[in-house]
Amino acid sequence: MTLTGLGLKISGLIVDLAGGHLFLTVFYSALAIWMLGLAVPVTASYIIAAVMVAPAMTKVGVPDLAAHMFIFYYAVLSEVSPPTALSPFAAAAITGAKPVPTMMLTWNLHAAGVRLPVCVHAE
Repeated sequence: MTLTGLGLKISGLIVDLAGGHLFLTVFYSALAIWMLGLAVPVTASYIIAAVMVAPAMTKVGVPDLAAHMFIFYYAVLSEVSPPTALSPFAAAAITGAKPVPTMMLTWNLHAAGVRLPVCVHAE
């Protein structure tokens, strides 16, 4: 990320696409973290997203700590997202449940967690 400069390029792309608006920057950041979390575990997702997304969020005025908590929150939520859904598939294997219904149940529960930061911000 640092050798190629990809992290800062993606950060600049997020801010440019959002036009400097806070809500759109946060929305695009959440999408980027979600897509990144489909391929890697939570810890790696947070570390990579901290390099790529945190500069974009701080550029539009989000405090550093809040940006990193946002990144961590969405990195954890991305772990249960289809199609990979590493955590639900592991839980299904441990408990003997069917993997796809377990994944869909976690996806339904996940939907409320995705909307929560937007609802809190709106109040």
